[in-house]
Amino acid sequence: MQIEQASGGRQAQLPLPIEVIEQIIQHLSIPSSFGDPASQKALVSLSAVNRIFRFLALSALYQVVVLPRHVRDFRKWIERVKLDDQHQTRFRCAGHTRALFSGLDDVSRITYQSAGWESQLLRLLHHCGSTLTHLSLWNAESRVVLRDPSQVRGGRRFGVEQPLWSWGENEARDVLDDEERQRAEAAEAEAASEREKADMPRWLRAEFERKGPSEVWKSHAAHVMPDRIKRATSKGCRPTHLSIVIALPIFENEDREIFGRMVIWTRVEELDVHVPTPSQVVPVLRLLSTLHRSPLRRLRVSSVHASLSICVLDDRCQVHDQGHRPNVARVLSQLVEKEPTREAIKYEFSGRFADDVQKLQSSLVRHALDQDAVTNGSLKIKVRQGNQGVWGKLKDRLWDFQERVHSLSDGAWDLT
Repeated sequence: MQIEQASGGRQAQLPLPIEVIEQIIQHLSIPSSFGDPASQKALVSLSAVNRIFRFLALSALYQVVVLPRHVRDFRKWIERVKLDDQHQTRFRCAGHTRALFSGLDDVSRITYQSAGWESQLLRLLHHCGSTLTHLSLWNAESRVVLRDPSQVRGGRRFGVEQPLWSWGENEARDVLDDEERQRAEAAEAEAASEREKADMPRWLRAEFERKGPSEVWKSHAAHVMPDRIKRATSKGCRPTHLSIVIALPIFENEDREIFGRMVIWTRVEELDVHVPTPSQVVPVLRLLSTLHRSPLRRLRVSSVHASLSICVLDDRCQVHDQGHRPNVARVLSQLVEKEPTREAIKYEFSGRFADDVQKLQSSLVRHALDQDAVTNGSLKIKVRQGNQGVWGKLKDRLWDFQERVHSLSDGAWDLT
């Protein structure tokens, strides 16, 4: 009787189609990103089935990452996701993370055991930068990234030219030209492929020799699918949607010639900046006006008393004779270089509000259009007065991050 029940149980356990597994994993991804422990445990269990399940489960588990608040918990989390290689340290979440939120409490000055988290954070951003699109940093993390000398290719160090540094690594690397970089990438990909083949079981290597790669990929996809996934070469952390806190000084990178060439701004399209000190708003705006090389189309700057949002509408943009699209940085440079508009913005951020905010917004748009920074009808400027210091608080920044990442609302970008 027991044998019959056991055989019947084995017959009832039919394998599920891969489409059903994908739907299950997708269903678990959203509660996992909000910190649901049951969903996270289920995804970890699914990642141990085979290679396809592992890739899908880890993608869902690490697609949206909210780092722990306390530094000790952050360092424990780093140890869990770290993969020690012979040559360098990699992370299990690398290649899967598209959105990352960090709100660490910097207690390194108080507790000796918490010191050293800066290099771990920079190394994490470096390895996850190839797939990262949404990044939100709080006070301490923003300061670490903005003061990092490796942010600038060939950046200066106390007036002395330095070679390019890889994020989070202690060894300097010379800048390679395009041909040398391509050869290095090809050699690295070939070495990775050889390591994958060395880890294969004998029967799978025999199948490769007998049938060829194409047939094996079809018949044994669960064992070789990750080999077909193209590994993106990391070029540093270059998000398209960035929320950051800027507090001066940032030392060498505060130079306007250097600030605009930082790696973090390379691909940014939407930039949300919070300035805790109102008197530093105008100097920060001058720095942001140097981001001409970035494809910046939306900019939001907030402080204690007010916030300024500048948006260039893509559907109405026209390419200028120089061959580039209108950029928010060019609009901002027109506003901060003119004394009337600069003083008006300074008064707003210092708490001396204009009586008619609609008139102020129209005046800012008119001054920007005078210099042909954008075409008529393609620019929108929004000024909010009062109670804007909330965007420097952790809970409000986390709410804005989750709303934007999951496409629930515009969050702090509500321009209505």
